[in-house]
This record gives sequence, C-alpha cells and structure tokens, in this order.
Amino acid sequence: MMPYGKKTGFIVLFVLGMTLLTCRTQTGVLNTVYGDNLLQNPSFEENGNSSSAFWKIHNYPGFQFAKDAPEGGGEWSVSLPSSWAPPTVYISQTIPTPPNMRDFQFSFWANNQVTGSYGKVIGIYPDTTQTLVEVRTTAEEKWKQYVRAFQLPTPAPDSLRVELWAAPTEIARIITLYDVVALRGVE
Repeated sequence: MMPYGKKTGFIVLFVLGMTLLTCRTQTGVLNTVYGDNLLQNPSFEENGNSSSAFWKIHNYPGFQFAKDAPEGGGEWSVSLPSSWAPPTVYISQTIPTPPNMRDFQFSFWANNQVTGSYGKVIGIYPDTTQTLVEVRTTAEEKWKQYVRAFQLPTPAPDSLRVELWAAPTEIARIITLYDVVALRGVE
C-alpha cells in the first residue's frame, strides 16, 4: 500500500507542473507553454551584457545594440537601421530542423517607427530555399509582440533560418529594435 493518497499525488504533480512552467531560460525570459525556444540568445544578451552570440550579422554597417527591451526581455535589444538602397543590414540564426516536428510558432517583439520591417523563417534544402513564414511589423513607437504559426512542408527542409530585417525606406534613417525572438515546436 502506498503511503500517499491520490490527493497528495495530485498536489505533488501540480507543484511540479507549476515549477516547470515558471522556469526561466539563461536569458531570463519566461518559457511559454509551447516548449523550449529552439533559438539561442533570443534576447541578445549574456550575463547582463549585450551579445550577438549565435546570430550572424549581414551587411554590418549600422548594426548596434540598444539598452531598451520589452517587459521580460532583459535589458538589451538589437537595433537595425533602415536603408534606402540595398544591401540592408539584417541578422540571422540557422538551426537544424528538429526531427518529428511539423508545427511551429515564430514570434518576436519589435519597436519601430515605420511599417515594413519583418522577421521570417526560411527552410533550407540541399539545392534551394523556401520562405515558410514572414511577419511584417506595423508602425509602433512602443514594443509590440508579433506571433505566427506555420507548418513545415513535405519533405521537411534540412535546416531553418530565422531572419530579422529593417524596413527599406527613402526617408530619414529609422531603426527597428528586436528582442525575445522565439521559434518553438507546437503540439
């Protein structure tokens, strides 16, 4: 006979479940019910310092960090300037496609003054690439979260690349701040 009843077992499972839901990642950003973030360094900081670790910076001029972040996003974000002519600065992170995952959620927080900045997920195949999801921002002068679900095509790509872009513009130099970038498997 077990020394604990059903009520005690339920309480133990409830406390364990709540503890797991409130666990924080190394960057201090709360995980959601969608599981672990597949991206590394989603808040562009390590040990309280700005960091581009795990992110590739393309067309470097103008890339910088901003000591500004949404609630729950730490202290730092990445700052990408707009450009009126290519090449535009953008950042990316590539990961192997997780086995046995078909459904995903892509999300990020952005703060920008012009419509048209965007984040996207690209499927990388041996001989081609395919945009799987693209999320365009709206003109907001405050932090706003953007979230989009998508499903992998068949056959699945070998890897997934997340890209964050600033809007092309012919007006004064505008920056877009990005933070708390996430790619999660969805059940």
